[in-house]
Amino acid sequence: MIASNDRSQYTEMQLPNLLEHETLAEVVHHSQDWLSLLNLNCNPHTQLFLCSVFAPVCLPEMAKPILPCRSLCELVKEGCEGRMRQYGFPWPEMLSCNHYPEENDMCIKPPTADKTLSRFMEDAQERSRGEEGWASDGEREEGKGS
Repeated sequence: MIASNDRSQYTEMQLPNLLEHETLAEVVHHSQDWLSLLNLNCNPHTQLFLCSVFAPVCLPEMAKPILPCRSLCELVKEGCEGRMRQYGFPWPEMLSCNHYPEENDMCIKPPTADKTLSRFMEDAQERSRGEEGWASDGEREEGKGS
């Protein structure tokens, strides 16, 4: 699965990751177990979710990892849990959506047409440098017209 992350829009990850894997070798080893979930094609955002857990975005300006939003987790769980149960696997506790924050400006949301991961990364970098503070997208739009 980590090879699948090569197509992601970031080049550095934080270790230990959200599952407490300490080395890249450990991440690669444990992520292989989840290839079958990706291959189910049960949700178009499965790869984004799993990559955000196994290979969290690393921004040098940020001390904490950028977590997936609970909504991303719930969307993937909704699409995949039934398929996993068909094969005799429950949704794992280690991926429980309760581990992740409600949507905020600093978690990875399900992509929409107007908010891609690259836009999220740009916004996160701006916020971490303090260039735009913590204004929401709507507040930034209002400020542009002033």
